Amino acid sequence: MKKLFFVTLALLLMPTLAYAAELRGPNDSNDSLTVTKTEKVKNLYIAASNVTVDASVSGDLVAAGGDVLINGDVEQSLLAAGGTINVRGSVGQNSRVAGGTITINGPVHQDLVVAGGTVTVGSGAVVSGDLLISGGTVRIEGHIMGQVRASGGTVVLDSPVDGNVTVRQVDSLEIGKDAVIKGKLLYSSAKEATVASGAQLTGGIEYTKVAQRSGFDGRIRGLFSAATLISILSTFLLALALLYWLNRLTRPVVEHAYKKMPESIGIGLVTLIVVPVISLILLITLIGMKFAAALGLVYVISVLLGSTLASLLLGSIIMRLVNKSSELKLDWVVALVGAVSGAILMVIPLIGWVILSVLFLAAFGSLIKFIYNDHAHKPLPL
Repeated sequence: MKKLFFVTLALLLMPTLAYAAELRGPNDSNDSLTVTKTEKVKNLYIAASNVTVDASVSGDLVAAGGDVLINGDVEQSLLAAGGTINVRGSVGQNSRVAGGTITINGPVHQDLVVAGGTVTVGSGAVVSGDLLISGGTVRIEGHIMGQVRASGGTVVLDSPVDGNVTVRQVDSLEIGKDAVIKGKLLYSSAKEATVASGAQLTGGIEYTKVAQRSGFDGRIRGLFSAATLISILSTFLLALALLYWLNRLTRPVVEHAYKKMPESIGIGLVTLIVVPVISLILLITLIGMKFAAALGLVYVISVLLGSTLASLLLGSIIMRLVNKSSELKLDWVVALVGAVSGAILMVIPLIGWVILSVLFLAAFGSLIKFIYNDHAHKPLPL
């Protein structure tokens, strides 16, 4: 339960993943994980309260935690999310990072996508591809060999950029003295950028004045961009955790939700309404308070699991349609398709929300029936 609870809270985006991967999570005695320099790892998925990776990873690295420190090099793609993230090693392919406070200080040989509250791309971070960055406070000090697309509250650029720089609707833009922008600078803001003496803007400037936004609006906008990224990542990582750590539950629940969807929706809807009412009734009595607390905890965990299982259900339905197959397939591709498709449906008014609600009720109802049958030692009917 402790492991499942942590992974539920883990924040996580989409590298090129390999089929063979090593999974590491917290245990009962230690919430912190360290991968030492002497260890040999290929594709690593790791989640804990505190994660430190000192070893070189010869494949992909997926890391999530409250504090994430990556000192080792990653030969392929990096996907990281958490409260505080510090990446010091090099990344051979794409790097996608989301969190609260983020510092990137190692080379990235393809594109870098990063979103958070305070984001710093340090002087040690040479990005061979493009940089897509969003945050409340953004500071760019590393050499960007491609283009830069930035958004957020305050953006400070103080480094060489070989391509164009596009900064949209920021509260303030500062160009430092070490900035050398070979492409064009295009930005929109309520006020003109502050350009330090010594900055080189050889490609010209295009400024679009927009209405002044409050600081609160700017923070909300930055958080929205980061939240969308984090939502996809967290759903994807949790789905992977369910597939690899709780496969005994995940496969039958998704299969039953698909084959017995009307029944599952009915169970899910009834449970969603009835359990809170029962909990409130139990809270009135002193004897029932403990039962209400326990029931409430199980209810919350079931809802969280139901949301992730709904994402897997969505991904499996899409892949069945694409492959024109009735066979249930659950792997990282399904997890990825479900997470991305769910995010897309979220921005489609009414229709998208109805589809997501139906899938959630089906997955939630199937999960409740699984828990009931498991307690009674009976398999789910398929």
